[in-house]
Amino acid sequence: MIASADGPGRRWCAPSKSMCIRRRANRNRPSATRSTQRARKRVKKMHDIEFFDHTADIGFRLQRPSQKELFRDAAFAMFHIIEPDTDYHDLVNYEIAADGHDLEELMVNWLSELNFTFQTQGYVPLNIRLTFAAQSLTAVIQGYAVNRTVRNSQVEIKAVTYHRIYVRQEAGVWTTQVIFDI
Repeated sequence: MIASADGPGRRWCAPSKSMCIRRRANRNRPSATRSTQRARKRVKKMHDIEFFDHTADIGFRLQRPSQKELFRDAAFAMFHIIEPDTDYHDLVNYEIAADGHDLEELMVNWLSELNFTFQTQGYVPLNIRLTFAAQSLTAVIQGYAVNRTVRNSQVEIKAVTYHRIYVRQEAGVWTTQVIFDI
């Protein structure tokens, strides 16, 4: 990821595409400063995520040492793509649950729930704690509520697709590929 200062915020560019996402500076929000700093560090650590373009779509591939890290960072990768170009407001805590017959369906349902929550409530996650059960997951999330009246995303994700999706574990490493319809 390449970061370059640009006015009051920063512009973050994914390495394998020309799309840039503008992030505004966190002004006058002392209670959220630590969370914001942690989130920025997390995005910087996500340099190993491969973003790619697909016909009228966009996707990513990533590898993590655990299933929890894989699902958590898949959520952050999705929000790296759709990060809204607006000011953040109050910190919010919320829960999301998802289930699926297999890991691929669980990943699609998980990211779809997050996208739905963003589209309807304007919630952007900063910290995610995941708990897995047999065929489901529950997430306790701390994040920002984005001002819904002026929300303006760089990219709108219409759907999380099943096209060429995979979630697998090989040699102790969890790997996924997800493609979004934009």
